[in-house]
Amino acid sequence: MRYDIDRKELLLFKGFVLEEIRNFFKIKEIPEIRYNQFSFAGSCENAPTTYWIDKKGEFLMLPQTRQIMAEDDLIRHGFKAVYMMQTSYRDEPRAGDGRHCNQFLLCEMEHKDMSQDELIEFEIDMLMYMISKSLDYFKEHPRLVTKDNIARLKYTLEYGVEKVTYTDMIAKLNEKGVSINWGDDLKSRDEEFICGMHADIPIPVVVKDYPEKLKYFNMYLKRDTKGTDREVVECADLLLPFAGETWGSSRRENEGKRIRKRFYEGTMYQQLRARLEEKIRQDNPEWEEPDVQEGVDDVIKTAFEPYFKLFDKEPHDRAGFGMGVGRLAQFLLGRTTIVEM
Repeated sequence: MRYDIDRKELLLFKGFVLEEIRNFFKIKEIPEIRYNQFSFAGSCENAPTTYWIDKKGEFLMLPQTRQIMAEDDLIRHGFKAVYMMQTSYRDEPRAGDGRHCNQFLLCEMEHKDMSQDELIEFEIDMLMYMISKSLDYFKEHPRLVTKDNIARLKYTLEYGVEKVTYTDMIAKLNEKGVSINWGDDLKSRDEEFICGMHADIPIPVVVKDYPEKLKYFNMYLKRDTKGTDREVVECADLLLPFAGETWGSSRRENEGKRIRKRFYEGTMYQQLRARLEEKIRQDNPEWEEPDVQEGVDDVIKTAFEPYFKLFDKEPHDRAGFGMGVGRLAQFLLGRTTIVEM
């Protein structure tokens, strides 16, 4: 029987990546946990990309993130930190373009009492660990990669990771002739350009402190920008050559009043509300408009209020990230398309 050696090698490499991610967290003494429940509070910034579970009378979705669930365990049950490796489900209109998938393996971590700078260094430490272990792996599996890719990974280990604020990066992009305004989200071509503008060959780059309007409702709003026309949150995207944004992370808001305000005034809330109204009207055509609005309010309150209450009595400092495992594998292999995990 003839085997597809390339596929076999790739499957073995995927297993290696998962094993080494778990080894890294074991070294850090951070336990892995799993969440199997569906939740209405499981969407990321872009709520329209959620998959709904069609169950009459219930409003649930296939989870994109388990972040809020993990934060709950940190606060209620005394964990210092936890991590998860589970599938993220996204009704992604760009799926199949080599960069996006409808479902992918997402590694998430939540950590108490961690600053944004400490979180960024944790991510860089994890990246360098994975590069070092992969270089050892490729010695035993040379068919997986080219000599140029080996040289690129070694260069990254020696050079390190660049760090820049979103505001400074927008200015640099404009200087280089890229047309982009402050407040615009970075596109994949922008991320590729950013990784290639700092060194002799493309390297990883951390872009931090994004506009508040672009990000998740519980990312920590920098107090010295509050009330200005350039409010930013303490968050960071770790961009990798070939893969683009691979780690997305932030320090979390720590007070219930602030978290509620940010949620109810944010884009995510409006998106969730619009989808709920549509579904309730569809499932209950006989309902009057006040009943529809009351139903929407009840669902949102039931889903999010227990989370908000975690921070009502006292603040809880924490930070966390979500990392696309397939994009990490893509970077390590030097491939032009995402490695589906």
